[in-house]
Amino acid sequence: MGEAAVKVSSNQYFDNAPIGKVQKKFLWFAAIAYFFDQMDNNTFSYVAPKLREVMGLTMKQIGDINALAFLGMFFGAIFGGWLADKIGRKNGLLSCIAIFSIASIANGLTNNYHMFCVSRFMTGFGVIGMVVIAMVYISEMLPAATRGKYQALTIAFGTAGIPVCATFAKWVIPQGLDGWRFVFILGGLSILLIPVGLSWLKESPRWLVSKGKISEAAKIIEEVVPGRKIELVVADEKKAGVIDALRVMFHAAYLKRTIVLFILANGITVAIFLKAAWYPTLLKEFGFTTQLSLMIAAVQAYAFPFGDAATSLISDRGGRKIPIIILALLCAGITLIMAYDMTPWVQMVSGFAKTMVATGVMTLLWTYLAESYPTKVRSTATGIMFGSARLSTSAAMLYIPALAVAYGIKGIFLLLATLYAVPAILVLFIGESTGKRSLEDINATGEEILAR
Repeated sequence: MGEAAVKVSSNQYFDNAPIGKVQKKFLWFAAIAYFFDQMDNNTFSYVAPKLREVMGLTMKQIGDINALAFLGMFFGAIFGGWLADKIGRKNGLLSCIAIFSIASIANGLTNNYHMFCVSRFMTGFGVIGMVVIAMVYISEMLPAATRGKYQALTIAFGTAGIPVCATFAKWVIPQGLDGWRFVFILGGLSILLIPVGLSWLKESPRWLVSKGKISEAAKIIEEVVPGRKIELVVADEKKAGVIDALRVMFHAAYLKRTIVLFILANGITVAIFLKAAWYPTLLKEFGFTTQLSLMIAAVQAYAFPFGDAATSLISDRGGRKIPIIILALLCAGITLIMAYDMTPWVQMVSGFAKTMVATGVMTLLWTYLAESYPTKVRSTATGIMFGSARLSTSAAMLYIPALAVAYGIKGIFLLLATLYAVPAILVLFIGESTGKRSLEDINATGEEILAR
């Protein structure tokens, strides 16, 4: 016998309800998708030192490939956000998984620099599209009180893909001239998720309501929370696109929020991904052997799931902004330690701690962004924001070889510390609190702007 019907207001959806079976299946799928996403996002950094040996790639060419991967992320973030607002969170997510899976396999079949440029561009395009959609999808499918916690736990499982990839790379790359290819092939196995997702995933009721599909939304709500009756309001039939997202983002009521999020997203993203993409190569240039560089990177990779699991304990506290500030400042401090002591054990231990903290602040950033714009343009606006951060990272990648020559690894670490500290201070003074608030409450003004 089902639960007694519970009437709630139209802006609550799954708030004040326990996590059900449908949501748990969704979270497991998202976690496994994140697992492969994180593998594919990090494969090239582990393979790059070997490619310098077997293909003769220069530091500049590695920089170019990394830059193109992040340029792909710029376009992929905007595309993924637009796609999820256009065809739905479910279909958009599965489409992006297919793109990065095929691209990862193509990486493993590549034989020259130019093909790597193309395949890494498409890998970046797919992985960030998937991330943008997944973080919006999770925010819309979970209760306000715990969405940060479950976002972090999902990513904690997903980031286990990084140490798995690093350990596999450390073992398989030395096996032969073509050992590196299997690192990419492993990441491409995510293609097997597509049929599972078609069966398991339910569309976001918030997206369905935004498209006027009330009966479909009500049916899914009943499946997710049996007995819950919501007086769903028929959405304004006016369609919203990229122009509407920009109109909300740069409206006077949202401008301060958009500026803070832009600086935060760009600073944190550039700092994290410059280190992730270049660290093994920079250690080798500093004098470490390929094996030692990969070992240090592999040990640090194990910090990712621990960092996200720990973040789940604090994610919904302090209005979201306080944990972001604390973790970003910790990242800055630990990075300074790494800048001034290049002994292997300090790099390994400090790097492990810094990775734990950095993955936590990135996870919080994902949740913070997904909460900050109204449903009709949430995915598009989030994609634009993440796309801008990836474009900044793409540009920054090109300057690392020159910075390494001019200032050494210490100079690069000092730059990274600054990129963590400045956004944290900005959020401290003018950042908004979003934790444990309904998405509709956070974005009531945005809905009014779109209705005009």
